[in-house]
Formats: sequence, structure tokens, C-alpha cells
Amino acid sequence: MARGQLAGDQGGVLVMTAVFLPVLLVFVSFVVDIGNFFEHQRHLQTQVDAGALAGGDVYRFPCDNTAIANAVRSYAGAQWNPQVANSQGSVTVLVNSKTYADQGGTDFSDGTPCSDGYVDVKATERDVPFFFKILSLFGGPSSVPAINAHARVSILQEQTAAGALPIAVPDPTPQNVWAQFVNEDTGAKIGGLVPLQQNGTDANGNPIWDNSGAPDSVTIPAPQGGATVSRIGVRTIISGSGDSTCGDVLVECDDQGSPNGILFAEGWCGPTTTPACAARSGTVAPVVRDISISERNACDSYANAAFVNSSSTCNVKVRAKLDIGGLSSSSLQVFAQGGNCPMNGNNHGCQMQLQTTGPDAGYWTTTGTGTFPDVGMASASGPNPISIYWQYPVNGATIAPYGACTNKNANPCHDVIANVQRSFEATQTRSGVVQAASLMEGGLNTTGTFAVGSTHSFVVRLSLLPGLANATSVSSPPVALRVVGSQNQSIDCDPAVPNLRNEIAQGCQPQYTINLAAACPSYATLWSTPQPWFCVKTQTGGSVGQVTQGMDDRILQGGSCAQHPNNWSSFPNLPAGDTRIVPMFVTPFGSFNGSGNDIIHVVNFATFYVTGWGHNGNGNGCPGDDPAPSGFIVGHFIKYVSSINTGGGTTTCQQNAFGSCVAVLTQ
Repeated sequence: MARGQLAGDQGGVLVMTAVFLPVLLVFVSFVVDIGNFFEHQRHLQTQVDAGALAGGDVYRFPCDNTAIANAVRSYAGAQWNPQVANSQGSVTVLVNSKTYADQGGTDFSDGTPCSDGYVDVKATERDVPFFFKILSLFGGPSSVPAINAHARVSILQEQTAAGALPIAVPDPTPQNVWAQFVNEDTGAKIGGLVPLQQNGTDANGNPIWDNSGAPDSVTIPAPQGGATVSRIGVRTIISGSGDSTCGDVLVECDDQGSPNGILFAEGWCGPTTTPACAARSGTVAPVVRDISISERNACDSYANAAFVNSSSTCNVKVRAKLDIGGLSSSSLQVFAQGGNCPMNGNNHGCQMQLQTTGPDAGYWTTTGTGTFPDVGMASASGPNPISIYWQYPVNGATIAPYGACTNKNANPCHDVIANVQRSFEATQTRSGVVQAASLMEGGLNTTGTFAVGSTHSFVVRLSLLPGLANATSVSSPPVALRVVGSQNQSIDCDPAVPNLRNEIAQGCQPQYTINLAAACPSYATLWSTPQPWFCVKTQTGGSVGQVTQGMDDRILQGGSCAQHPNNWSSFPNLPAGDTRIVPMFVTPFGSFNGSGNDIIHVVNFATFYVTGWGHNGNGNGCPGDDPAPSGFIVGHFIKYVSSINTGGGTTTCQQNAFGSCVAVLTQ
């Protein structure tokens, strides 16, 4: 009985085994094939991640879509990271495609990396076979039709950074610009501050600021102290904030070396005002009624501006109308005095000629030719007052208040009408960011010649330095950064580092971030708050030796010039890891106008390629480097993309915008 039962049990086990074995095989096949699917999918994701990061790593400016796509495919399996099971041939990698390959996608159908500001990678592996064909026995597929994977690296404006040089470059774009009319005879202000607005660019690409939308009404004041002309100056106040106080940090006032403005308006006497301005009758000394200046040569690119920041000599035409009463114009001699006009011996200046026809009829002018040369204003010569000298050599003429004129001893009646007009040839040390300035009325340029008591609607027009810009080619001119001396561009960015040399060598280790809204605290308070910090402390002075040593440590890193060469000739294809690529801070307009130890906002980050640094006068550094004075660092701003994958904000990197960017894996 027992043996029969045992035999029956054995038969049952066989039956159960026969029934469940196929089911078990189905489950095993599912487990194996699903595992194989996930292995292919996971590795495909690794491929697209690697490809997107590689594409971001070669993202350059100027941008090259082909180079980006080649890098993507190299790291997405074509050269590195091939798909498992030798199945790379079944993988299709698309760059910036709207859809996957199995959905009809193609390269760049969703734009290009350069235009989109991101590297988008979609990969498809087709027909991954099942190890077991169980499903095919029931009419199902024998392979997975398609496996898809996606990754994206976005190129974003850099928001947070560490390791920058302890150097800041102030953004030359101001927040506010004002003009102020001033009575130069008394020092009194005429009216209030005149706000200027940005209004296009000039022929040189410099941004224009003016008040053309709201011209300022000015009444020409009367002359003072018996003078026959009045003098009105126009000052400019340019601010990186809302502050308009000259001498404050972030505020730049024009030509601090002069008590007057960079523009000039001359008020000439009307016929019914003071005795000195009375109507002319009889033989009375000449009086200037109207005088203007205009540029003739290369300075004309600034539309005859009275103020020019030029590297060349500006030849100025002088145009004056004189009231000579009953004197004979054929006997009167008139000269312009100023600039390079000769003033020795019998030379009284640049002789002017009375014009009888044409647009200058009735005016005495220099002609720029022959015996009537224009007035040459040397580059960077600053304010150049222009006076009018007259002489009347005819015997027996009586000219009040000079008495009888006679040729005896070559001593005719004569006088100088002083400082009736002014030209201004500047450099950046005197004019800051102002490149040219004009006084306008009715849409026309004028150098300011108006009757006393008359009221005019004036427009002040300034051409300012353009905003910071990255190099666009190998031939882009180098930029010099001053690190030592008063009001230099160095900052104290790391309270844990005691000197400038180590800050240069190590970079600013604390993290900083861009923040334009919050007010800056004291630097002591700032340094006690959690990082990233959004303001930075300026510092003055510094040793030339520390700059040299710090840059040697930073660039050469204990090695030689041969190990760290100047690769600027390869721009924009600068090698990865080049020690000459250094980040730095961007601060507001006027950041270094204060007395030092100011606390200022971080408004951006920039990348600088160093092509030279001062070496205490001991040569120009490494072979091929640009010459650099002691205490200066020379190089080029570059649009650089860091693939560190940190510090990215939410703003897409703009190819033509100044500032640094970072490649961030966002999808």
C-alpha cells in the first residue's frame, strides 16, 4: 500500500514539473531579456551623457557646430563608450534633433547648438534581439524595436565662481549720465542736472547718450566785470549708480584737472544790453558777436565735436563774426590764437580771412590753406582756449578806447579778446569714458555762440566708450589691466590670504556670485556671512614685485615658458588646461574712482587670456608675449565656456554678450 502511494506521488511530481517547467522558462527568458534591455538602455544613457558633455566641452566662441557634433559622436560610441555586445552599429546619435531617429529625427532639425545655446543629444538603438524567442512563438516580436536615450548640456551665463584673479574690470556702461550747465565767469550752476539717455551709436560704434527727447532751456547770462562775452561751460557726471556726487565711488565727473566743463558756449553782446555791448558806431574797438569752431581732419568722425578724445592732431577751423563799427575791414587784421598758432615775434596767431561769399559770408575764418591755416590742437592737450587778436594799422584812425592808431614803431592799435571759444582734445585720464561731446540745437551741431539774454533749447550729445567686449580674432588689440598704484584695478578678495602675490597665484578661493539688487554691507560684515559673497572689496597700492611673482606662480606654476607658452595664435581653439586662461570679476562703472577700500557689487564674471605681464623692467616675459609695463597684466577678454558643471544660472549664454559661461548638464 505504501509503495503504491509512493509511486503515485512520484508521478504527480513529474506531472507538476512538466506543467510548470515551460512557465519557468518563460519567466527566465523575461528576466534575461528585460535585464538585457535595461543594460542596453543604461549604457545608451551613458553614451548620450558623455556625448553631451563632450559637445559642451568644445563649445567655443566663435562657435563651430561641426566640431561640437563630431565631439558628441566621438564620445557617444563612435570612438569611446561603444554600446555593449558590439552593437554600436545599431545606434543612431542625433544632435539637436526634434525627435529620435526611429521617429524620423535628423541632425539640427531643432536648430543648432550655436543658435540654441545647448547641446542636445538623442540616441536610438534599433532591434535589440531577445535571447529567447518565446514571444515570437506566440506571434510577438523577436527584438526590441527601439531603445531611446536623451541628454542635454545647456550653455548658461556663469552666476557663481571661485578662483578668479584678484582683479576687477569696471564695466564702462553707466547707469546714469547727466549734463550740468555752469556760468564759468561766476561758477554758478545754470539750471539743474540734465538727464541723458542712451540713444543709438555713432559712426565709430560708440553708444550715444543725449537729451534729444527733452532739450534743456538755457538763457545766456550777461558778461561779468566789463567783459564783452560771457562763458558757459557744460560738465558731465557719469555714474554707475543713482549717485551724482563728484568724488564718490561709482561717480565720474569730467576733466577733474580743470575748473570748467568739457563743452563751451560763448555769449556775445546784443545791441541793447550793457555799455560794453552797445551798438557799434564810429571807430570803436571790435567786439566779437559770434564765433564757432569745427574739425576738419580725422576728428571729423566725431561730427565736428568740440570735445574729442583723439590720438591724432585735430585741425580746427575758427569762424568769427566781428562788430567793427566804422572801421574799414580791408585795414583790419584778425588772428585766431590758441593751439599751435605761432605766437612769436611779429606772429600774432593764425591769420583769418574775411569771407564775402558763400555760407561764411560776413565771417572771418581760417581756411586751412596758405597764409590762413587752421588751428592745430595736439592730441591729449586738454582744454585749448581760443582768443581773437585784432590790429588796425592805419595812420590817424582813432579807435576808442585805444586812441589814435599809427604805424610809428610798428605799433598799431590792437587788443586780444580773450577766451571766446574752446576746443578740448583729451585722453582717458582726463575724460574717462567720454570719447566725444557736442552741443546741439535744432538737430544741428554747434560749438555754442549765442546772444546774451537769448534762450535756447540745448541738446548735449556724448559718445561714450562701448561696453566691454570679447576678442573676435587673433588680431584683436590687447587690453592692459593696471594692478598697482593709486586707484588700480586690484581687489582684496580673500581675507584668509595676507598679500597680493598669493591672491594672484592661488586665485580668490571664496565663492562669489552676481547680485545687483542687495546693498553691499561693510567688508567686515560681508566676510562673516555665508558664501557665495555678492560684493567685493577694492584695494589700492601694491608691490610691482608681488604682481610679477604672483603671475609667475599662476601662469608658469614653477615651470618654464616652454611648458606654458602663449597660445593666442591658436584662438579660438585654445588648449584645455591652458594656465593663461584666468577668470576675473566685473564691477560697476566707476568702481575705482574712490579712495580705496570701497565695497562694490559683483556684476559679472569675465575670462581673460594673459599674453603678457610686467617683469620689473626685466624684459617682456615669455617669448611671443605682448609688452607689459611693470605692474600691468596684458591680454584679451574671451568668451569662454567652462565645463565644470557648477556656477550656472538660468540665463542662456549669449554669444555676443560679454561675460563667462558654463556648460551644465540640465537634462
